[in-house]
Amino acid sequence: MKSYSLFFLFLSLTIFAESRKESIKGVELSSYKKKDERIYRGEMKKNILQDIEKVKLGIINFDQKCNNKYKSKRKFLNKENDCIYHNENLIETVVKEDIKKNFNFDKDEQKRYILLRHIYNRGTYSSYDLAQEYKFLNEKKQPTIKIVLTMMQEKEVKDYMDLILPVNSAFKKTISTFTLTQVAPNNTEVLYQYEAYTDHWILSKEISVSQVFDSISRNFNELWTTIITEATKNQIREVATRNSF
Repeated sequence: MKSYSLFFLFLSLTIFAESRKESIKGVELSSYKKKDERIYRGEMKKNILQDIEKVKLGIINFDQKCNNKYKSKRKFLNKENDCIYHNENLIETVVKEDIKKNFNFDKDEQKRYILLRHIYNRGTYSSYDLAQEYKFLNEKKQPTIKIVLTMMQEKEVKDYMDLILPVNSAFKKTISTFTLTQVAPNNTEVLYQYEAYTDHWILSKEISVSQVFDSISRNFNELWTTIITEATKNQIREVATRNSF
């Protein structure tokens, strides 16, 4: 009996070796290694004093987020245009809504499209995300919007569209989930959860965890700035339009 207990203890320690947890600038971060793969997770929850639909606009404005320093590296979007919102490693994001329609929507799913991300981080990378938008009432009958972005492999991309760029990423898979809940009029709770899986020779090592944690935290906080700014701008436009009549 004792040998079995020691075996399962060893197995548990092996599977979850090199685990780390940290909190950086309001982002709860964790990482652990499972065999040759390292998993990174980030989570943050905030309330934004805006309507749920206005908050959503600050998430789905994908082509307005990039690092303007990399404008010359763009392949698809106008190199002369400045992005409104900063994203440290993003050259450009192409939103592809004209996809093959050989799929059935999930329950409560309202929309589905593809994001082609062109990235620079000591080298040029590209990836595709499947974007899915859901709308429903939660168990408390509160209006809820969920936006899920899932990194795709090349064979998965081809089910929806032809490849524009090859998949070239240090991560095997990433999943970003935004859950927006209207908890009161002009009060939206936003839960942002992120998962990333990698077997990259350096990113899977313990030595890289702090750097990846810093990057995830920075991206989270840049996103919050975008969401709040965009929601506020839309509210100002709405008030200005209403007052013009």
